[in-house]
Amino acid sequence: MGGAGWTRQSQRDFSSFVISSRLIEIPFKTGELTWTNRRSGFLNIAERLDRFFIAGDWTESHWANEAEILLITGSDHYPICLRIQDDNAPERCPFKFEAMWLWDISIRNLVEQWWKHKPDNPGNKAFILLKKLQFLKEQFKRWNRESFRNILKEKVDLEEGLKTLHEQIISQGMDEDL
Repeated sequence: MGGAGWTRQSQRDFSSFVISSRLIEIPFKTGELTWTNRRSGFLNIAERLDRFFIAGDWTESHWANEAEILLITGSDHYPICLRIQDDNAPERCPFKFEAMWLWDISIRNLVEQWWKHKPDNPGNKAFILLKKLQFLKEQFKRWNRESFRNILKEKVDLEEGLKTLHEQIISQGMDEDL
């Protein structure tokens, strides 16, 4: 904390605007301070400069809102993110072809081999295509686990470690160790 601060009149004007506009502030789930002078120790100044506000009637909808302070990069402002999620949306993530798979020299032969698989109960051409695509998806998922491990989980674990470090920086300030 530190810095020059607001005047009382500017605080009243801002509060009046927020109230008259029926705005609701979305709290950050990962801290409060969004700016730092990037100095360590007693020279560190950190403040909350950036915020998210939503219209009051938005809170009555089925959308979930979550604000987060992200990892600091080159700026003196922490990037902030507002996630808006439809509560009615399905939780499962759709299958996605990963570009990294193309770097494996065996992929072409594997796809050709998997595509030759015949469905157990054949039907019309559209049904056969659907079954082949489902089989292909399962083969890709299995092959991905065996060949690349679970790199998405490893990425999430690394991001969690960075997030913990980031939260320490937000709460304790920047120092040489952090």
